[in-house]
Amino acid sequence: MTTTASSQARAARDKRLQSQFNITADEWDTILRYQGGRCALCKEKKAKTGKRKGQDKLLYTDHDHKTGLTRGILCYGCNRKLPEWLTIEWIEKLFDYFTDPPAVLALGERRYGRKGRVTNRRTTTRTKKRGKRAV
Repeated sequence: MTTTASSQARAARDKRLQSQFNITADEWDTILRYQGGRCALCKEKKAKTGKRKGQDKLLYTDHDHKTGLTRGILCYGCNRKLPEWLTIEWIEKLFDYFTDPPAVLALGERRYGRKGRVTNRRTTTRTKKRGKRAV
């Protein structure tokens, strides 16, 4: 019995997914179908951008680097944006930080400063000289 190149590639893909993520190629396809054929985060279908214009971006199997939990399938951009240290516990702490900011708890009230990005640079307002001399 001869095997075709596509069946060999499928078997190699299946073996790689099984060893790296403990899922089969069929299970990977099931996850992608569940996600509607899109990235789980940005919901983009294989966007046609990147170095080779006109080609679909690859999708990546996302997993927790600490536990090995297979989470879903992401596009390259979303997969690169997720830091390895990002955990549910850290997100819960971030949520608590935004919900009950320590400054509000310490001061007993909300204080609002200048809107927008604040830097340590000194900003000056330039005025036009109108031909008048300073006395």
